[in-house]
Amino acid sequence: MRFLRLVAWLALLAVLAAAPLASAVAAAPNAEPPFIGSRNCRIEKPAPWGEGGRYAWLGACRGGFAHGDGALRNTLPDGSIDLWLGTVEHGRLRWGALRTSGGYVVGQWQNGAVVAIEDDIDLRNATVKAFRTAERAARKLSARMIAKGNAASGRFYRGVADELAKQTD
Repeated sequence: MRFLRLVAWLALLAVLAAAPLASAVAAAPNAEPPFIGSRNCRIEKPAPWGEGGRYAWLGACRGGFAHGDGALRNTLPDGSIDLWLGTVEHGRLRWGALRTSGGYVVGQWQNGAVVAIEDDIDLRNATVKAFRTAERAARKLSARMIAKGNAASGRFYRGVADELAKQTD
């Protein structure tokens, strides 16, 4: 009987010792970035964006997710704005450009980050496609803003589109 009680205690200790390990494995970073936004319009957060800031998707939503061309704005606590422009499918970033104070991060996006491309020609083609997709999104957004009577935002996004167009000249 003592032996069975000892075995039961050892089994309990093993389970208790393994619990932190199991929770550490469950809490391991996932390859997928978090989704942000309202419950009826979720969107993948670009991996380069850390914590903090206020996020806003400026584009269409379908089935509870951002979908189509648009812009994802991140207003940082210091008032600066990071901007992702491009196309989104079912809340997932697909092709576009992330504009930060340090420049652009462009390409095909997967799990919140740009897909690495080794071949120089493929990389150039992906870069051009991403800039053009971002430019198209900025022009559409500019037109939408102007149509809504927000001329200042329309001019801003037209300027962004012009800046993006120059990147592929």
